[in-house]
Amino acid sequence: ARRWEQRQRRKPSHHQQQLCKQATRAIEAAILCDCADPVFDRLGPCRVTPKGRGNELLVTFEIGDTDPGTLEELRVRLEAVRGLPRSAVAGAIHRKRVPGLRIQVVPGAA
Repeated sequence: ARRWEQRQRRKPSHHQQQLCKQATRAIEAAILCDCADPVFDRLGPCRVTPKGRGNELLVTFEIGDTDPGTLEELRVRLEAVRGLPRSAVAGAIHRKRVPGLRIQVVPGAA
């Protein structure tokens, strides 16, 4: 059990870091540039981190506005274009399987 705990605390591997960078660029291009919805202009840059064994990525957008209504509106709009970021990641990476994406919007210093 101890060896498993040590593996869980390790920093992401080089391949996971590379995947996260590729996913970040693809998602930012898809959401912030290609999507014509002006609501997304309020989003800051995204941060992508591996979740689990790398078969899922956590995509975090920070927004400077801490109004709960604004956060909820962005969550609803991102849910409406849910396939867009995943398609962008699929086109940008060279893997047999595209990792799942969990997208969240959090208040921060965007």
